[in-house]
Amino acid sequence: MSIILAIAACIAIFVSVILVVDAATGLLRAARGIDEGAVERRLLEAQPGSLDDDERIAVLRDRQTSTLLQGALGPLFGKFAKFVDQSKIGLSPERLLVLMGILTFATFFALVFVLPAKIAWIAVLFAPVIGCGSLWVFVSSARTKRRRAFEEQLPDAIDLIVRSLKIGHPVTSAISVIAREMPAPIGPEFARVAEEVSYGHDLPTAIVQMQDRVPAPDLSYFSMAIQIQQESGGNLVESLQKLASVVRDRYRMFRKVHAITAEGRFSAWALSLFPFIIGFALQVVRPDYYTQVAGEPWFPYIAVGVVVMLIVNVIMMRILTTIKV
Repeated sequence: MSIILAIAACIAIFVSVILVVDAATGLLRAARGIDEGAVERRLLEAQPGSLDDDERIAVLRDRQTSTLLQGALGPLFGKFAKFVDQSKIGLSPERLLVLMGILTFATFFALVFVLPAKIAWIAVLFAPVIGCGSLWVFVSSARTKRRRAFEEQLPDAIDLIVRSLKIGHPVTSAISVIAREMPAPIGPEFARVAEEVSYGHDLPTAIVQMQDRVPAPDLSYFSMAIQIQQESGGNLVESLQKLASVVRDRYRMFRKVHAITAEGRFSAWALSLFPFIIGFALQVVRPDYYTQVAGEPWFPYIAVGVVVMLIVNVIMMRILTTIKV
């Protein structure tokens, strides 16, 4: 009981320190005259009928990074913040770091409490992997899912721009049509581009900034076509028609490769989960199955080695079933 209370006290102290630091950082920013919501309020007041309030808040909010973490981590925090922002999971980078710390500490104390004293040091290695790695995989999965949804919608958006240009609309008006007519994630992103252009940014710069928010490779070609047309002229309609066809064929090829590698990905998960399922089934059917060797001094090391090899198996199978298109 005393160990459990000590673990709970350590977690509570850690959370309290994080909350106090976060509050102090906000007070310092307010004392320096930094208005967190000035830009957001100004943008939300512009063109009041173009988007719903929830959509405008989600699209136009410029995240302000913590000066404390920015100074402590330097450029690494900027890259981490960009990675989190691209996933659009609804958490700021600071809050995600707090969750990673809490989960790491909880995992560490749980492993120390469960593992034998001889190998309790392993908790130092596995706690960051489980605590930070699980949330990193979650954010990476959300980022990949959003990017793929954007790439799937991009050919239709380019076709919509082409049709708007053919009837005489300028490019900025065509982008506004995408913002009104197409769903997330591409609609809100083009809505932000339209807002930035209305506030004085040139169109190629606004599209480049959208590419920073959505790491879609095909978006760079669209940005290049717009930039070439803005600087040297040319038939933008023909260029965008060809680009839409290429992007659509590329996405079709990606879906085909994804279907072909489905068996390998399923095998990776099946082979990784199978030992755990068998171990649990044996523990239910014969609880004394492992007791004959559990007392041996080398048993914990073998168990840790098996877990490490299972992790390596998942990583290798993931590499083998990933094909660049």
